This record gives sequence, C-alpha cells and structure tokens, in this order.
Amino acid sequence: MIKAGSTERLPTTGWVQRLDSIGVTEAAVSVAPPCPPEGRTATSGREWEPMFDAAGLEVLDRAECLELLKTVPVGRIVFTDQALPAVLPVNYSVWDGSLLIRSGAGGKLAVAIRNAVVAFEVDEIDRDSGKGWSVVVVGRSGVVDHPAELAAAEEAAPRSWVSGRDRLIRIVIGSISGRRVGEVP
Repeated sequence: MIKAGSTERLPTTGWVQRLDSIGVTEAAVSVAPPCPPEGRTATSGREWEPMFDAAGLEVLDRAECLELLKTVPVGRIVFTDQALPAVLPVNYSVWDGSLLIRSGAGGKLAVAIRNAVVAFEVDEIDRDSGKGWSVVVVGRSGVVDHPAELAAAEEAAPRSWVSGRDRLIRIVIGSISGRRVGEVP
C-alpha cells in the first residue's frame, strides 16, 4: 500500500493508469473510506444506516433486492401485448444475474416478450402488521436456446405449473430497485 505523501509509485498500468488519467492519486485511493452499498448511508464503523425515500419507505440496495427475489415463488411480468400493457403472474427462479420463466413455444408470453424490455415485480406484505417489501426489475427478455447454457438453465428453472411449457425465457436484470415498509399506524 502506498502511504499518503509518499513519493513511491506503483507501475502505471491497468487501473492505476486509468485513475491517473482522471486525476485520482494512488494515495487518495489507499486512504479512502469504503463506500456504503447503494441505498445505505455510512455511520461510524462499518455498519450502514438504511436510507428512506420521500414517502418514508426504506430503499433497499441491489444485493438485498436480489436476495429477496429468491424468497418468493411467484412474481408478475409486465410487458406490451398488442400495444397495451399486460401483467401476468408467473413462477420464476433467479439464475446467473437473470430471471428464468417457463412458457410454451407459441404461447402469448413467449411471443410478446422475445427480445423486449420488460418489468418484473415481486412483493410480500403481511396483512396484519402492514410490514413488507417490493422489488422491481427492468431488463431485456429473450429465449434461452444456446446449447452451452440450456442444460444449466433447465436445472435452475422453475417447475412448470402447466404441461407444454418447454421454452425458457430469460430476463437479464438491467435495473433493480426495492422498498420496504415498516408497521403501518
């Protein structure tokens, strides 16, 4: 590690060269405090305080959103069907930075979302306490048909509720956001 004020330098290759090109010194990098995860604010030590939006909902970071996606079996895919918005409940799984959904080869869903930008939403709310969370994903959809990834995707994909659902649709997670609500008064 290069200490602040030192004249010693690392070789100017790779990331060091890129940092130099934008005016960031090695010393500044070596003494910079860690950045909090997205959606969190720093406190003393390494604990992160939650951030809240204007409505008082806790803003979840990407890692927490991804973990919450894995906890419920059903979500809602939002897509365009004949120039109108459409929403369908689907079972899904999280795989390799993507969501996997099963559909029939000629099914409405498979046809409507091929290579389209779609949204996907999951949530869990306790009716009694009002506590809960919601996660929204926006990404590009496509059919998983490359032989090199099809076997692994098949293994990770959700089991179909209906026969004839032999097509795997992948939604590559582009953006992801989430909110959590505490007790409602």
